Amino acid sequence: MKKKFLNVIAISALVSLGALTAVSCNPETPTEDPVEVTYKVTYDTGNYTVSGIKADGYKEGDTVTFTVTAASGYEITSVSAGGTALTPASNGEYSFTMGSSDVKLTITATAKAASMKLDKTEITFDELGLSETVTATLSNIEGTVSWEITDDVNFAIEVSEDTLSCKVTNVGGGTAVLTASIGDISSDVLINGSTFGDTRASYTIYKDDGTVYLDDVKGFFNAVGKLNDDETVTTGYVTAKGGTDKLYVRDNAWLTALAKDGPTDETEGLANFVNGKVSSWVAGYPTQQVDKLSEANIVITQKESGTYNYFNQRATNWFENSELGDKMPGYVPNTTDPSLNLWSGWRASEYLGAITTAQYVSWHDGKTMNWSSVEQTYDLSGSTLTPSYNEEQGVFAQIYVGSTTRIQKLTGMYFYAGTIEENKDLEDGTTREIYTFQEALSLSGGLTSSMLGERTIDEEHPIGEAVWDAENRARTFPKFKVNLRKDIVMTGEDSENPDANYYCVDTVTGYSDGEEVASVEYKSDFGSQIVRGVTTDSGGSLMGERITYGVSFTPDHEKNYLPDITCGAQWTNVLLEEAIAHYVDGETPDMNMQFMMGRTTNSAAQLAIVGADSCTGALNSDQQSVFNFNY
Repeated sequence: MKKKFLNVIAISALVSLGALTAVSCNPETPTEDPVEVTYKVTYDTGNYTVSGIKADGYKEGDTVTFTVTAASGYEITSVSAGGTALTPASNGEYSFTMGSSDVKLTITATAKAASMKLDKTEITFDELGLSETVTATLSNIEGTVSWEITDDVNFAIEVSEDTLSCKVTNVGGGTAVLTASIGDISSDVLINGSTFGDTRASYTIYKDDGTVYLDDVKGFFNAVGKLNDDETVTTGYVTAKGGTDKLYVRDNAWLTALAKDGPTDETEGLANFVNGKVSSWVAGYPTQQVDKLSEANIVITQKESGTYNYFNQRATNWFENSELGDKMPGYVPNTTDPSLNLWSGWRASEYLGAITTAQYVSWHDGKTMNWSSVEQTYDLSGSTLTPSYNEEQGVFAQIYVGSTTRIQKLTGMYFYAGTIEENKDLEDGTTREIYTFQEALSLSGGLTSSMLGERTIDEEHPIGEAVWDAENRARTFPKFKVNLRKDIVMTGEDSENPDANYYCVDTVTGYSDGEEVASVEYKSDFGSQIVRGVTTDSGGSLMGERITYGVSFTPDHEKNYLPDITCGAQWTNVLLEEAIAHYVDGETPDMNMQFMMGRTTNSAAQLAIVGADSCTGALNSDQQSVFNFNY
């Protein structure tokens, strides 16, 4: 502007002096462009990187576009230009219009919080044996991830070496929560597992010459039973399907011993098993002396009878070398002479009328015979029963009370679960009735073999019902309880018939939601005159009534060989709510007869819990016995 003003003055001066006579214009004469003004965009350094800002600045009205990238472990929480907050576009770019002055960007980058993310929040298993893996992704944190599950019995977990993943396997079904933790951060996965699924391994049976007799036989004991039942095979053997190791070799017409899981201690007469696993206790009737073996589960009697394969009930070593409750004995070691080591409960198990059971046989004092009654209540409302996967062999459940001294009878609840094949097409919620039974034990069959006694099932008076759970292929017993009561009446104690013989009355009552469904009574008359407190003619005291009581879950069988005890059947969470013995005087405190707590008044009592390979038991927080059966 100043230069232009001077030219005008000069021309005016020339005109005023008369010195300018003509004016000419040359279009090619150069002129100067105006100077462009730019403004700077600045920012401070920090835990971020800014891209796209021009170093030579922007003119007024220009659009300024840039991106901000946070450093590792940080996130951009705010960006402003000259005090005005900016919001990033969908592509992550920030922009604003340049004004007539320099602009400073203000950027805030905040450290990210430590976090852990699991790739699953819930897992549902449709069958037993299925597995899934949960993987954790860590952010802004390093270290070892710990994994825990609320039910480590029915669900198995396997953590990877880097601890970032965990494999979950459905072993027994149910519901659990898997928790992953690192520092003070944790995350949960809900696990739902069906109880449906055949988890039995497959085996091959070979003939004497090494040719295949039966292939793909489900269940080890099933394979052993089939091998020993065939008269055409005398020295055959069993291997795992696809394997070559001989797991069992038949070298005679009967089995001397059998074990599902056992120790490797040297024991005479157990050469049939070539894999180092032998039975824990080997005994017949009466009790034979055996050496102590540890970590063992099963007993088969050494019984030779014709061409049959005789098997006896399986005893446990729960009480091995220990004392429970009020000094209740179990395995009693003899440090002076190990050959005299005995397990005190075996003789009682000889009276067992079923294959696998938790059973006690209790004596009261023979001099006074002072029990008036024994009573137990089982709560099955939380139990689940899965039928057998062996299509040829169903399973049944029993809860019983009985006598084994003078009246060899069992009385109680009976429920037939059958096989998965029989139940597979049932609609959800289908019911099946629960009955009562009485079984007579014979001295020849009920004591030394696995043959069932003569059983009578009362199908005219059901005491409850079980409900089919189609999703889990299992039976449930909603709100169901069963009460078993045995009343012992000596001669002269029957008010209606003082001359009546000594007898017992067993009463089985079913309840649904606390209301009685039905009650069935069984009377067993011994037929002899026995008075309390009276000694024998020889001056010795009378043997007290021997009460047996128990709960069993058993594969159905008729032949005299071991049934398939790996048929995949289960009966879990069987609760013995109450178990007491009442005294005739009405003053002596009731005796606790819980399986894991009680004992008899007779120091020479025989105690037995049988079938630990298929039956486990424990006391709950209320000091009640809870049982699980798993075939």
